[in-house]
Amino acid sequence: MAMYKVSVATGDMILAGTYSSISITLVGERSESAKQRLDKLGRDFVPGAVSSGTLVRRGIRKGFCHGQGVDEYEVPCERDLGPIVLIRLHKEPYLFFPKDNWFCSYVRVKAPRGETYHFPSYQWLEGYCSLNLREGTARTIEDDAGRPSLLEHRKKELAKRQESYGWKNYAPGWPRCVDAHTTDDLHSNSKYSLSKTAFFAMRTLKSEIELRLKGFSNLAESWESLDDLRKIFWFHKTPVTEYVMDHWMDDDFFGYQFLNGVNPVLLRKCTQIPKNFPVTDEMVIGILGKSTLEEELKKGTIFIADYKILEDIPTCKLNGKHQYLAAPICLLYLNSEEQMMPMAIQLSQTHSLESPIFLPTDRKWDWTLAKIWVRMANFHVHEVITHLLEAHFHCEVYAMATLRQLPMCHPIYKVIVCRRRGPACPGSCALIGGSRR
Repeated sequence: MAMYKVSVATGDMILAGTYSSISITLVGERSESAKQRLDKLGRDFVPGAVSSGTLVRRGIRKGFCHGQGVDEYEVPCERDLGPIVLIRLHKEPYLFFPKDNWFCSYVRVKAPRGETYHFPSYQWLEGYCSLNLREGTARTIEDDAGRPSLLEHRKKELAKRQESYGWKNYAPGWPRCVDAHTTDDLHSNSKYSLSKTAFFAMRTLKSEIELRLKGFSNLAESWESLDDLRKIFWFHKTPVTEYVMDHWMDDDFFGYQFLNGVNPVLLRKCTQIPKNFPVTDEMVIGILGKSTLEEELKKGTIFIADYKILEDIPTCKLNGKHQYLAAPICLLYLNSEEQMMPMAIQLSQTHSLESPIFLPTDRKWDWTLAKIWVRMANFHVHEVITHLLEAHFHCEVYAMATLRQLPMCHPIYKVIVCRRRGPACPGSCALIGGSRR
């Protein structure tokens, strides 16, 4: 008689546990075990709990430990199964309890001779079903040569993924993305969990309450005073917000944000003043002193931020008024104190009487408003291009290709999908899959 010790980890998110009956089948290279129900005294598969032995050693009660809920069982077999390569989890009805879902993080199997095998899962088992999991060592298809059961598992896993994840065109010229309109359209093993949905809902509710308390909810009128902006930081006042409120109108802080703000990718060294932005020496003599634009261009101290990509983009109506979107050009100078100072701003791509060049020597509020329009343009480029397109949309292409073409055991899959390691999964990544190599 061979005795295998099995540890089953339940996730710590809301409603991750189950009242269903859970059984397991161990599949080794020599043989496989009979299907055996995992059951012990007390409640099994509770989120955030730990094994009873660990509880006794730590002197704490069940249900008060954070992290994975780990339950331990013994599975007897008539003979040694050899190296364990697969397990089957069976989720079935139990008594009068209704159908529910279960988030299985991983299963760990310790063989009679002391070898430990880790089976990453990190997915939901919805309703009543069976799930095949392979041992977590990273393997390519060449590594599985000569093992028909593992090759078949790879084939079925990818077929199921390709059925679940389809491509669609987001828009002409844009990267393709997953064919889903909401998270509910995604396969159950990848869609947002209830806990994550609840987290976003609570954060949204908190933000809405904060806006109401500050008097900003459904606000359609103009600001009465710039001092009213200080109300924004009532709930989240920090040294940074205090500094921003005191210095947001300063030219050196405006230039500082090009390198240290949310979108430090647009600034370019200027080697020639653009023809549609005719800045002259007379305009910037107060900044350059005895030097000239030509001299500073050769030194490499002149920089430019051009938002031409925003030109001619149609705008919407807000509170019945058409909105305006600027496509500005901003020229900056790196002075002797290593400060990036704005020199000139034009709010469109065409110089004219209606679109003049604004300078630091202009009236205070003319120059301040010009800088605000540049900052607004920077925000739009950041959100739509730098953030959405170049981060989310481009990453989604790789994520989709990974899900459709690489099984969970593939080394590259593990590198791409696993983002952190945790004590819950010794020797493996805590999100999905791990490697014993």
